[in-house]
Amino acid sequence: MSLFLNLTDKQRNSPIYRIIKPDRLFELFDKREGVLVHPSRWEDPYENFILRSKVRGSDGKTRQYDYHKNFYGQCWTLNKASDAMWRIYSHDHQGIRIKTTVQKLIMGLYNGGVYRPDMFCVIGKVDYLTEQKLLKFANGIYYNGKISKENLFRSLLVKRKALQCKSKFNSSFT
Repeated sequence: MSLFLNLTDKQRNSPIYRIIKPDRLFELFDKREGVLVHPSRWEDPYENFILRSKVRGSDGKTRQYDYHKNFYGQCWTLNKASDAMWRIYSHDHQGIRIKTTVQKLIMGLYNGGVYRPDMFCVIGKVDYLTEQKLLKFANGIYYNGKISKENLFRSLLVKRKALQCKSKFNSSFT
């Protein structure tokens, strides 16, 4: 499975940005570790809805898997100056913009002491889809004969078009 989803080679080394609170910045330097958030804590109620969906198996029975409990992530953007990102992540005007590259971010996950052999780290560019395309995508995740790790990660890389503020990155791992 690829470490990078929906990314070109050039994008892997392009700058990406994130807005964080000052205490998170100090924590980043003091503890030398970033914070990954469970998607259930993200504000959009549609986040992670694919992984929380009930699935009809080939035997006709409906079941729900608990994959959604095993993912964590962060949101980054390609936009150096994004009014939307400032409003979302610094509505109290206390945010600080940090910068890295996709390549450095993934290496930080693997080399930062967070990684364990039973984990997978993946970074991918988000696709913003209309509601109709989002539902079609969701149906394809589970109904293609088997559930793959890559498709599970891809499910976190689709968002409603209404949330689009240019290119955003999510880094996700289980």
